[in-house]
Amino acid sequence: MTPPVVRVTSKGQATIPAKLREKFGIRAPGLVRFVEEKGRLTVEPVRSPDEMYGILKGKVKGKSPTKQLLEDRLREREREER
Repeated sequence: MTPPVVRVTSKGQATIPAKLREKFGIRAPGLVRFVEEKGRLTVEPVRSPDEMYGILKGKVKGKSPTKQLLEDRLREREREER
């Protein structure tokens, strides 16, 4: 399957195809994050607080949720600095 091509308007707007929104859980209206890494641009959905509730429960072994959150934020900052 060839990747979809979308038009970017003069205002910088682009439409994410419905199949991709469904596959990656991008809701409309909603938020996405653009991440530049190693010369590539990726789009990631930004989860709402309601969707994040309980996400760490039972998934982090040996770490407190606070410690895991701080480590995640540090990784995100490092990625943004690159």
